[in-house]
Order: sequence, then structure tokens, then C-alpha cells
Amino acid sequence: MDRISRTLCVIFALCLELTMTCAETIEFRMLEENIPGIYVGNIQEKYNTNRDQLRFSLLKDDNSPNEDLFAVDEISGNLTAVQSIDSESLCEFVIDCRVTLQIAIQTERQDGFFDVVYCDVVIDDINDNAPTYFQDSYTLPITEAVLTGASFTFEGARDIDTSAAYSIKSYSLEPKVPGDALPFSVRFTTKLDGGSTVKLIVNEILDREIRDSYEFYVIAKDGGSPPKQGSLFVTVTITDTNDQYPEFDQTSYSVRVKEEVAKDVVILTLNATDKDIGANGIVRYRLSPNQHTDHLKYFTMGELTGQLSIKERLNSTDKKYFKLIVDAIDQGDSPLMTQTFVEVTVLDTSNSPPRIKQTLLPNPQESYASISEYANVGAVVAYIAVEDQDSGRNGDVDCVIESNDMFNLPKYDNKEYKVTVAKSLDREIAISHDVTVICMDKGVPPLSSEATFTVQIAEENDNAPTFRQQRYFVNMDENNELGDRIIIVSAFDLDSGINKIIEYSLDKKAAEYAFVDPDTGEIMANKIFDKESKDGQGFSLTVYAKDKGEPALTGTASVLVTIHDVNDEKPVFDQGLFRFWIDENQPADSSVGRLTSKDNDMGSHAVTRYAMKPDGTMVPFVIIEDGTIKTDRELDREERSQYTFDVMAIDVEDETLFDTATVTVFISDENDNGPMFEYPRRGNDTVRVLYHTTPGTVVCRVLAQDKDDPSLDNARLRYSLQTVNSTSFFTIDASNGNIILKAPLENTDTIDKTFLLTIHVSDSGDVKHTASATLRAVIVADNGTLPAIVGKENKNFIIAAAVGAATVLISCGIIVTICIIRNLDSRRRRNNKGHQKALSENMYSRNNEEVDNIYPLPMDGDNGEKKRKGVSFSLDGQGHIEGHVDCQITQNSEDQGNRSFDQMLLEPPPQYQQLVPPSGKLDDCHSDMSGESNGDSGKGGSDDDLQINNLSFTRDEAHRSKDRWNNSRIPSGTELRSFPTRYSHGNNSLPRQKIVPFSFNKSTPAYNGNSLINNLSPPPSASSYMMPTFYEDESRSSSGFHSSIDSNSNLNLNNLRSGGKITLNRGNMPDCVV
Repeated sequence: MDRISRTLCVIFALCLELTMTCAETIEFRMLEENIPGIYVGNIQEKYNTNRDQLRFSLLKDDNSPNEDLFAVDEISGNLTAVQSIDSESLCEFVIDCRVTLQIAIQTERQDGFFDVVYCDVVIDDINDNAPTYFQDSYTLPITEAVLTGASFTFEGARDIDTSAAYSIKSYSLEPKVPGDALPFSVRFTTKLDGGSTVKLIVNEILDREIRDSYEFYVIAKDGGSPPKQGSLFVTVTITDTNDQYPEFDQTSYSVRVKEEVAKDVVILTLNATDKDIGANGIVRYRLSPNQHTDHLKYFTMGELTGQLSIKERLNSTDKKYFKLIVDAIDQGDSPLMTQTFVEVTVLDTSNSPPRIKQTLLPNPQESYASISEYANVGAVVAYIAVEDQDSGRNGDVDCVIESNDMFNLPKYDNKEYKVTVAKSLDREIAISHDVTVICMDKGVPPLSSEATFTVQIAEENDNAPTFRQQRYFVNMDENNELGDRIIIVSAFDLDSGINKIIEYSLDKKAAEYAFVDPDTGEIMANKIFDKESKDGQGFSLTVYAKDKGEPALTGTASVLVTIHDVNDEKPVFDQGLFRFWIDENQPADSSVGRLTSKDNDMGSHAVTRYAMKPDGTMVPFVIIEDGTIKTDRELDREERSQYTFDVMAIDVEDETLFDTATVTVFISDENDNGPMFEYPRRGNDTVRVLYHTTPGTVVCRVLAQDKDDPSLDNARLRYSLQTVNSTSFFTIDASNGNIILKAPLENTDTIDKTFLLTIHVSDSGDVKHTASATLRAVIVADNGTLPAIVGKENKNFIIAAAVGAATVLISCGIIVTICIIRNLDSRRRRNNKGHQKALSENMYSRNNEEVDNIYPLPMDGDNGEKKRKGVSFSLDGQGHIEGHVDCQITQNSEDQGNRSFDQMLLEPPPQYQQLVPPSGKLDDCHSDMSGESNGDSGKGGSDDDLQINNLSFTRDEAHRSKDRWNNSRIPSGTELRSFPTRYSHGNNSLPRQKIVPFSFNKSTPAYNGNSLINNLSPPPSASSYMMPTFYEDESRSSSGFHSSIDSNSNLNLNNLRSGGKITLNRGNMPDCVV
């Protein structure tokens, strides 16, 4: 059942849609402006159906409000207009005004019937609106020159009725004054909005002078019956065109005047009118220029008044009749002119003055005469003819030139003259001359006339251009730009025309510096000038001014240009390095010298000041701004012999311009230090001289120093000797201080005697300084016995041979032993590194005093300053070392660098065997400081060193205190079984051993303290020991070697006698074995 119901519903919907799709349209018509509620039509009558009891309703459309205008009766189906309808408001600009309504139809029984009918209500227009203009009146200006057929357009009327039948159908013109003829017609065109455009057409020629305006109505009518109309009041104004000529009140004029009438007298007034208006109607008068010149000469016309008056007296002419042409001209844009004749008759009523007729040369048509300034005297410039209508004496005329001596007036014929040149002409003095010719008759009273004309002097190029200055002086800054103005020169030419046109130029040489504008004379720079260059002082130019005459003439002038300096150069020192010398000890503010520099600028730009360069260098000098260098304190050459510093030369005006240089000041020496003895001196003032020393032998050398400059006489020393005990055995070399044995000592009783020698030393300065010292010379015998002296020659030979043989054998043995020990010790070094380090650390922990005591080298106890070192020693007959060495020791070249070391021997070295004299004793004087003796003492070497088989001693190292050495030495022949209490710790056994330093290494590190040898038992493997050397200067205190033995072990030196050895190490590496 449900399925059937659904099917029926679908079918009903389809039928309903089909019914609506096929809905029919009903049309009704009605007039606008109806009465509200008027019947429009019946829907039921128009609807085609067999059904009855239908019901009608009006469907509403929200988008169309027109449904509110109508209503439908539900039962009868009558359609009525609810309110009055205006088609123009409802359907503006639409001809067919139509309203569409939707009517719904269904049955009363509601049997499902439903239909929609479209109903069109056509609103028919009625003629309810008249044509209207947007304005009430309109003014139209039209020129009177308009052509016929021309049209003028303006906005027409509008009729808002939508029906074409009731729109505007026609236009017509109605004059304001009935019957008034109008020269216009009208046409129109309609527009879509109901408006129209009107064209006013000119049908006839307009003439403002006849009628200047028209007033009429433009009538617009629609198509109604009767038609409705609207009107526009139009005023047409005719604008003026200059189409009317002035008109004289007479066609011609005539007047009679007496010949003596005065000037400016009005003889006639003319009148002309113009019908135009404004400027077109204003009239001006004049004498026509196109008539005889006499007319213009004797008469004049008032421009506004039209009055004709006398310009020149008429009795000056023989003419008795003038026919003048007068123009009357309006003031229009295109002026119109009317002419008339005026006849003037001159009445002869008196004696007339002569009349002058002049012909001016070379062109009679011109109003002036012309002649070249080159014209010769007598040249003719004008021809003069005189006319006089009188007779008798009244007609007899003479002529002269008034007040002009440049020209003559010789007579040419009866009443004819010529004007000639009386003097040379110069146009530059006068370009023209006015010549007045006076002609007088001989009547009573005489009458005269005069004629004046101008003589123009024709130009000739007879003047060269002239500069306003013959010499121009210009100052110009350097560093200019190319094209900068230097100067503008100006020349003038007294000639005229092309002859005075000037063109400027420069001479060819000037092209390097400048160029000139040929028209203006402006001279401009052709290069950048530099005041400091070779041509920087300036230059000169020759400028030419040339005219364009034929031939051309030229004038010249000179331009002197001085280059003005600009501060663009920095000062430059005369030299990059200045050297000055000043004596030492000069007071503060002493002048050292003066710096000099050059600034290529000039004047104030070249002012330079000097100053120290601020680089932090502290020197005892100040620099004055003028370059003077002065000291700020007293200088000491021995403190510092020279100073170097940088200085600046600064431009005063611009401190960015400066130069720098280096100054070195050398301090010149003055003899302000005296000599000082180094040997002999306190504690080291004894020399031992062998009894059998040969005369002439240098037994020792005196040493002295002077701190002054060694290159000058101030430090050049001279020695002298004076013996206290009046001996003549010794003398001294004054130049080097060598003490020389002068007389033999043998066969004298001088053994064991001491000679006191007073040594004087002085420098060689202008003010000499001296010093004195005492040297003790002790005479000793060799080997202690005097009888042995007798056979000393044989003994010396035996001793020398024995020492030589022993030295060779011992040297060979030592070399073999060292090689074997080095080979064996290389295997032990790896095991002893730990012990070496401990020993090294402990070894350098001893204080300096203890180290000093190990080596009882001489020390001066007088003061704490460093002394030059010395070592004193001698050998007894058994080879033990005794005595001291006063000789200066120098380090062997092989001891320098890595190879230098300090060696310590526990037995007298074989090298010393060569020092043993044949008698078994060594003369103590073998240790002479000079080391120069080549006598029997066995010493040798140079002045500065003593070498023993490549082992050397420097004088610095040997120069020690004798007292401290003697206090610490062990007597000869005594076994050294233990160190002295002062130098040792415990009872270490050291039988018959002596410690001898053989070399000194200046590059070894400082020793810093603690125990050197401790009283401890050595480990079983220990077999070596280290002994460092001592220096007063701690930086040289240690030899740099240490032994491989532990620093806490005992050292039994007896073991060394049975094959033991000492290994000397450098750092942590073994160096040698002894």
C-alpha cells in the first residue's frame, strides 16, 4: 500500500511540474494616471479551463515590488490597480511599459489542482508631460562676419512621456516683437533620454552696423492633441567686425596760406568717422609717407585731432603749391584706411630768403655725405645749389660754411658751390662732421637760409689694436687645475666695424704654459704649475691682439705670471743620518749641534720646527724648535759613548708634513780618569827572579788600565821605574810595562834578597794623571843550594831532557788509558743516570763560600767588586805544585763552545814535567804575568797566555788572591790524606793528592749551594767523582761537569791509585774519564 502511495505522489508531482511549465500568459492593458481601484481585467475569463469554483491569488516576488500596484479578487478573479500608476516613473526611457504578475489558480475543493498564470499588464502612456528646457533664457553671440548657412548648437527641450507619439515633434521660432523678421531658422535632433539638440541656422548676412541683436522664442511642441509645448527665450548679439572704412566728412580739402606763416600754426582740421565700434571705430590721422619729401618737410598732421599744421616756414621754399595725401586709419586688428587730398596754396606776400639745394656725395639718395678718412685735401663731399625767386639784390646770394675749418666751400658756378676737404680726416678723432652752409641775399634787410648736413668719415683700418696695459702682472697659486683662469686681457681698436673686431692669440712658446680664448682674451692654464719645479718662479707670455681689417693690424702685450707658493712640500732633512760630537762632562744645556733641513716651499710655508720623534727613546738631549740639540745633563763617555735617536722636521703651518732622520751623538773623551794598577797590587805584588836569569830577560809585566778612550792619548800609558833600595838591576819598558833584568845577578849576594821597585804610570793626556805601585822582586836560587849554581848549565840540559822524555811517555799512557776508560764507561752510563741526577742536584746545593774553599784560588778581600783572576803555582823537585801563577791566562780556542770543560787531576799531570828545571827545582818566576820569559825558567808563550799541552790559563782566571792561596796550600812533600777542615766534611782519605784547576769555562752555569762531598760510604758500583771549578762571578762558578758517583757516597781515593778513575759528565751525558 505504501508503495502505491509513493508512486501516486511521484506522478502527481510530475503532473504539477508539467502543468506549471505549460502555464499560459494573460495580457491586460490600461492607461497611466488611473484612479486607484480601477478594474484592469478578469483572470477567470482569460483562463481556459473547464473547472469551476476556482480560487485566485497573487504570487509575491521579493525582487519585484510591482505586485504591490495590483490586487486580484480570490473568487471572481478581477484584477484591479491599487494605486495611480505613472508610466514615466515606472518605466523611464522605456517605450513599452509592461508589468508581469504571477497568478496562482487552484480549486476550492482542494482536489490537488494547481496552476500558475503569467499576467502582463501593459501601461499605456498618455500625453501628460509638456516639453521643458533646463533654463529659461539663453544668450548667443554671433559675429557679423558669419557666413550664411552656419549653425550654432545649444541644448533643446526634453519631453519625458515615454510614448513616441507624445515626444517632441517640432521646433519653431517666434520673435519677441510680433512681425519682426528673423534671419534664422531652427533644426533639432532627439535623444534617447527624451531630450533634444537644437541648431540655430543663419539664413541671411548679418550686419552689426544695421542691427546689433535679435530676441525671439524657441518653441518645442510634442505630438499630443492638442500638442503641449515649451519655450526658451533666446537673445542673439551681433559682435562687431572691422568691416567699415573711416569716412572723411569731405571728399577733398583745400586751403590757402601766406608764405610767412609761422611754424606750428594749424591751417586745416580734417574729420573722419568709422561706423564700427571699439578699436575698430577709432580713427588716426597721418600724412601719407608715400609722397614727396617736401610735403613731409613743411607740414605735419595731428594723429588724434586731424589738424594740419606748418612744420617749416613756407618762405624757405620756392614751391607755391602742395597737394598733400592724408590717411585716416582705424585701429582694428586688420586696420582699414581711407585717403583724401589736401591742396595747400602758398601766397607770395614778402621777400623770400634764398633756398639751398644740396647734393651729398657719394650717394645723393642718402641724408648724409660720406668720405674716407684717407681722403686728400680738396676732395669733394657735397654739391650746393642756391635758388632765390627774388630779383635784383634780393636775388643776389652768397654762401659760406659756418664754424667748421675741416671743410671749404669754393664756388663752382653762379649760385653753385662744392664742399671740399680742408684738412686731413681721422675717424678715430671724429666719426662725423656737421657742416652748415649759410646763404644770404643782399636785400634790405638781407635774408638768409642755411642747410646742415652730416659728413660721415668712412672707416679705414689705420689703427692697430691696443692693449689697456702693455704689461700684466699676475700672481697664481701652484697646484692649479687645467683650464684655470690666469687673467683676462683686453685690447681695443679705435677703428670701427670689422676693423675693430679683435682676435687674441699667444706666442708659440707660451703654448707650454697657457692658451687663450680668441674672443674674450681669457688666458687659461695649460699645465699644473709647481712652485718647486725649475720654472716654478714664474713665466712670461706674449699675447697678440689682431683685428680683422684688410690688411690686419696687430698689437702686443706681455703677461708676467708669478707662481704663488702653496704649502704642499714637506721639510726634508739635509741628510738621513746626522753625526755630532760633544765632549763629556759638559754642563747641562750645552749645544751639541744643529739639525738642518730644506722645505722647497717659500715664505711662511717653509718655516720648520724640529722635535724629538715620540718613540719612547730616553736620551739626555732636548731639541730646540730651531733644530739646536742641547744636553739636559752632564754626560760621561765611560758610562755611554754614543746615543742614537730619531728626530722630526715638522712644517709649522701643516704638521702633517714632516720628515724624520736619525741622529747619533758621539761622546768625546776627556782625560777625566787616571790609570789604575792591576798588577802589582795588594796581595799580588811579588815576582821571583832566578838568580841565574840572563840580563835582558823580561821577568814580569806591569799591568795598568785607564778607563778613558783607548784610541786616544788619554788612555795611552807610559811606565817608569824607581828602586827604593837603589839597585840598578832592573829597568822597565815605558811603553808596555815589561820589567827587564838589566844586570846579571850571578856572582852577587842577592839571593833571597827582595828589591822594592816603585812603578809609576801616567797617561798621555793634556792634563796627565799618574799612579804608583810597589813591586817586590825576590831573588831566588834554583833547587835551593848555591853550589849547584856552578854546574847549572849541565844540570839544565839534563833536566830538560828528562822532562821531555817523561812528558812523551806520560802523554802516550794517558791517551791509551782514556780510550780504554771511555770504551768501558759507555756501558756504565746507562746505569748511572739516576745517580748522576741525584749527585747533580746535591752537588749544586753548596754555598759559594764552600766551593771557594775547595779551590783555594786567590781572592782580594779589599772590596766586593769583581777582579781579574789569577792562579799562582810552582813545582817542587818532586813534581808537586807550589807557589802561584801571576800570569794572565787566556782560554784555549779548543776550550770554547761545547769542547771547553774544567779538568781536575789528582796526580801531578805529565804535562808539568816540562816545567821541572834540570836542577830539580822550578824557579818561582816561571809564573810571571807576562809569560814572555824565554830564559832558563822554562816558561813560554805569549804576553797574554800560558799554555801547557793545550791546557791554558787566562789572566782573568789566574789573577787570584795570593794570601788566600798560601793560606790554603799544603806544604811541598806533604801527603794530602784529607781535605782541610774548612773544605771537607769528614776524614776522606786523599793521600799525597793535590787539587789543581787547569782550565776555566766562562759559559758554565752558576753553582747554587749545598754539599759538594758528603761523608757517606759509596755504593759498590761507584767509581768516579766530580769536582767543579769555582769563580767569583757566580755565573761562571761551575764547570758544568759532574761525576757518575752518588752524591751520598764516600770517596776512597786510594782506589784510584790501583786503577780507579773519575768520569766527568756534562749534564746527563759522560764526557771523559780520568
